[in-house]
Amino acid sequence: MGVSIIVMGVSGTGKSTVARALADRIGAVFIEGDDLHSQANLEKMESGIPLKDSDRYPWLQICNRAMREQNAQGKDAVLTCSSLKKAYRDALAEDCNAYFVYLKISKEESLKRVNQRVGHFMPTSMVESQFEVLEEPEPGEHTIIIESDRSLDQVVEDVSRRVRRNVLDSGER
Repeated sequence: MGVSIIVMGVSGTGKSTVARALADRIGAVFIEGDDLHSQANLEKMESGIPLKDSDRYPWLQICNRAMREQNAQGKDAVLTCSSLKKAYRDALAEDCNAYFVYLKISKEESLKRVNQRVGHFMPTSMVESQFEVLEEPEPGEHTIIIESDRSLDQVVEDVSRRVRRNVLDSGER
């Protein structure tokens, strides 16, 4: 049975870049959670309309199913998903050997990074709402917390080292 690692955090933390690099380093399947959104969800977010739980839960179920399918084949999976609320993390982890990597970032750095992105559906106006909704992981949630205000290389190295030590080599598979 494989392991699922969900790279989480608000917009601009580098979830996709870090998750891709992590998946490459540990030989896991990379799953971009944003690619699993419905067209209606994408249109809402592009328009600056925050998703409601009724929009989000069907998407979380799709993300969970994508990870479980890989795990059932004995493959490890790395998924990107903001996972801002504990209830969202619980839905993602249901029936799954799941661990979270929380990329923690300041609001100022998040705004700066989102402003610099080109071609992404998430507008800067949505950053504030993400910080308002964010419920940071608490002890016992199988979460590795990484400060992501550093260079991408530093973050990827830290994530890879800690995932190997705390998840893959710990015997908790």
